[in-house]
Amino acid sequence: MSASNPTTVPLPAVPLAPPVQHDGSLSVDATENGESPKRSLRLSDERVPAWLVSMIVHTLLLILLAFLSFRESVGRVMTLKLSFANPVEASDRALEVFELVDPNRVDNSQASEQPNDVAVAVPRPAATSSPFPSKTPAPISVSAIAAQLLQGDQQNAAHPLPTGGGLGGRSPAGRQEWGQRLGATPESEAAVELALRWLADHQRNDGSWSFDLTAAPCDGRCQNPRHNPNRLPAPPTAATGLALLAFLGAGYTHQAGPYTEEVERGLYYLRGQMRPADFGSDLQLGSMYGHGIATLAVTEAAAMTDDDDLREMAGDLTRFILAARHPDGSWGYTPGAPGDITLTGWQVMALKGAHRLDISMPTDVFTRTKRYVDSLSPDDGMHFGYRKPEEAKTPTAIGLTLQLYLGRSPKYTKQHRGLGQLFEWGPTYKNVYHDYYATLAMHHSGDPLWDQWHPKVRDHLVQSQATTGHERGSWHFRDHFGDVGGRLYTTAMAAMMLEVYYRYLPLYAEAPEFPL
Repeated sequence: MSASNPTTVPLPAVPLAPPVQHDGSLSVDATENGESPKRSLRLSDERVPAWLVSMIVHTLLLILLAFLSFRESVGRVMTLKLSFANPVEASDRALEVFELVDPNRVDNSQASEQPNDVAVAVPRPAATSSPFPSKTPAPISVSAIAAQLLQGDQQNAAHPLPTGGGLGGRSPAGRQEWGQRLGATPESEAAVELALRWLADHQRNDGSWSFDLTAAPCDGRCQNPRHNPNRLPAPPTAATGLALLAFLGAGYTHQAGPYTEEVERGLYYLRGQMRPADFGSDLQLGSMYGHGIATLAVTEAAAMTDDDDLREMAGDLTRFILAARHPDGSWGYTPGAPGDITLTGWQVMALKGAHRLDISMPTDVFTRTKRYVDSLSPDDGMHFGYRKPEEAKTPTAIGLTLQLYLGRSPKYTKQHRGLGQLFEWGPTYKNVYHDYYATLAMHHSGDPLWDQWHPKVRDHLVQSQATTGHERGSWHFRDHFGDVGGRLYTTAMAAMMLEVYYRYLPLYAEAPEFPL
């Protein structure tokens, strides 16, 4: 071997051959014990294959190039897109380079209310004239009511699931058909249009509505400012949801009707307020009232327009409702908290809207909620309490409405007696929360008492609506809930009461038309 220790490549053992001596390039050393000799081969030897030298050199160069490329790509994420459908084009694919998010960058996505300062001037359409003739329903005799109640007492049969309740009445044809059938008048329809114009005039620049009318665009020009001494949460998502529900109830969406821009901006605002959660997206902004009411508006808009983006929104919001449920089947002010019948009512209505969109949910969600609502009744479903079994007017109206949505037949004895109790109590004419749910319960049940109930509510609202000044088209009644929600809350709820004839088709109609 040469004293210079050249780089060697081991070769397999071969039979001993006579040593070859030329320039010291190849040396064969025999051991003293006669073992096979060891051979060494210099890279500089002219007999080393050229391809072997080239391979070693290029491999070293490739390693060095890869190391330098890696150092240049620090701070970037590189994604290589490959197409196996056409391997010929694979070599033409470029690398897409995305900069990493700067962790020090300010993120304002968590701001709950950030109205911008850009004023949006929207022309206001004239109020739509009503196609409905004036109609005064014939009175029902006391004997007929008694006979119907007796019939209900004798029919404790199975509880059929509701077959109606769709949104198909929310169209020009549907409004005319169901309005004429169930008691709308030209005066009540004109009141609806005036209310919607007032709501449109009070939409904020960011597309939202607020229960607080002291700021723009109202600037406190409406009388009877809201009064909230207990500082109960009143999220703008709830106010926005209520306003949107009033527009949607009249058949006006972001695709059709005279208020497409207002509805689109309201829905856009809700989309911007959605906060990612462990399950779905959150629109509470302080209370599950905000989330439930806003979700109901989104599900109805999605069902009326078949808008894929709204359907996706509805799915995210629905998953949050399901995750926020208390184990007893109720909903409270915050996710997972023990609930009450009012908050539970809005979540149930929102979930029913999601069900209309075929959004998946646990199979027991309505069964468990029905058990919770049952637990608030001291007499098997005739009266209901707020958080415990007792006889209370507003919770009774909510409980009877929820039971209809949750599958209890209006012919069930206690359900029928409960409707009779609502009729005996009568409308409050100031607590629109009670009157809204009581009117909805009467409408959905198809009860003959409906023809005596709805003219009282309808005519009272028509006569009490503001007709002059900045308040024209709105309502406000001095009441605990009315003071907390203010004129915005009262006006939206009153408009939905006047839309009751076509806003939802009766749940237990024998042959529901327009089954949207």
